Amino acid sequence: DVAKKIVQEYADEIYIAPEDATIIRKDKQFIITPEKPGLELDVQETANQVVTLYEEQGEGKVEAVIKPIAPNKTAAYFEKVQTPIASFYTSYNNADLGRNINLKVGAETINTFIGPGEVFALSDYLEPISSQNGYKSSKVILNGKLVDGIGGGICQVASTLYNAVILTDLEIVQRQNHSMPVGYIPLGRDATYASNVIDFKFKNPTEYPIYIESYCENNRLYVDLYGHKDLKIDYDVKFESVIVEVIPPPATKYENDPTIPKGEKVVELTALDGRKVNLYKYLYKDGKLIDKVLENSSYYRPR
Repeated sequence: DVAKKIVQEYADEIYIAPEDATIIRKDKQFIITPEKPGLELDVQETANQVVTLYEEQGEGKVEAVIKPIAPNKTAAYFEKVQTPIASFYTSYNNADLGRNINLKVGAETINTFIGPGEVFALSDYLEPISSQNGYKSSKVILNGKLVDGIGGGICQVASTLYNAVILTDLEIVQRQNHSMPVGYIPLGRDATYASNVIDFKFKNPTEYPIYIESYCENNRLYVDLYGHKDLKIDYDVKFESVIVEVIPPPATKYENDPTIPKGEKVVELTALDGRKVNLYKYLYKDGKLIDKVLENSSYYRPR
């Protein structure tokens, strides 16, 4: 026990932490940085040798017994991540420069890998949504209206990612549709995001890592998913958005405004029907329908 206590005092001086291999995708190619093993003092074995030396010779020198520490993730681990398993894109125009910058910033933040059993939460990558992080002011939906807000348009990143994920067997953990339909994606296939309120999450239930690549190019926002070849589904997928109910808007609300000339009317907001929508996922193999799955139910409020 005395020898072990003395040897333990040298452990911190000798310790070298292991470094995991890393993977990034740049210029549409994977770049893997190899792992580096660590080193640590084998306290028990070194103490045993001290005791043996003391008992046999009384004094002398003992060489410290060093053992390697294996990294958690190796280059070989990441080499299994490089098969394309799903891809999806949405389009945008050049009408709002701030929004387009937000799409680019948001897309770049979600380039990452998800380990086996891990849950991806969009908030972990987008936040904080602030001008200091490169986000600009653009239109966001608030209480049925489009108003200016930092990070406007970032929901398109969530929607594009959602549509890539549902092309696989990954598990959706949390997804919420917008309060109003959006123009870049069909009903039932959108996913919204709001800081500290609404998140988008999915889980990797497989035994292999998944890599997310996202970027903007030629007025398109892309999300590509990569993984082990066994994760690529062996069937074709189609989706259908079915409107199951149309909810009429409430009665028009009139408000007096002394700044408007008498007898004139100004339409502040047009009425919108509400809708309940079911999104169905059809699975085909060799041209034959093998399954029909209810992917989600969405409710768009009347206005």
